[in-house]
Amino acid sequence: MAPIELKGHVRKDDLAGIRDQLQTGAQVAEGRLACVGTGNDRVRLRPILGYTTLQPWVRLNLTRAEYRVEMRGRTEHIRPLASGNSVKEKLE
Repeated sequence: MAPIELKGHVRKDDLAGIRDQLQTGAQVAEGRLACVGTGNDRVRLRPILGYTTLQPWVRLNLTRAEYRVEMRGRTEHIRPLASGNSVKEKLE
């Protein structure tokens, strides 16, 4: 599952809202995956932040605990993806 939040210029004040949006996407996905067992390792969470520009502070703090996204008892950091780059690299 890869909830994606698309932004233009990302500032440090945007991080809490971005995390909330991605968490909501993970919750929706979790509801849709109710028929798939929770122990199924094939279902993974990969929250992605697509952006055009990113303040350096943002990149440094994306892996902090308060900005991680949870699904099925597992947490994942938000993966930044610059505009024009491939989503595939962030899914691995």
